[in-house]
Amino acid sequence: MTSDIIDLWALIHLFAFAFIASAVHARWQPHFLYHLLWWFPLSFGWELAEHFLQRAYPATWGGVIEHWANAWIADPLANLIGVSQSLSHRDL
Repeated sequence: MTSDIIDLWALIHLFAFAFIASAVHARWQPHFLYHLLWWFPLSFGWELAEHFLQRAYPATWGGVIEHWANAWIADPLANLIGVSQSLSHRDL
C-alpha cells in the first residue's frame, strides 16, 4: 500500500474531468447540477472498480494499492475541482 494521499494521478483526474465537463457543457449546455449528477457516480464507481482491480491484478497496477484517503477523498475531490474549474467561466 502506498502512503501518498495525493499522487500524480490526482492531476490526471483533474484534467480528465475538466475535459469531460467542458465537452458535455459545450454540446448540451446543462446546468451545474447535471454535472454533479454524473460526477458522483462516475468518480466513486471508478474508485470502487479500481479498489477491486488493484487487489485482483496487483501486477497490472504495479503492485501498488492506493491509500484509502487518496482513493476515496483526494481523487474524487480532484474530479470535482476539474468539473467546477472547467465551468467556472461560464454562465451557470
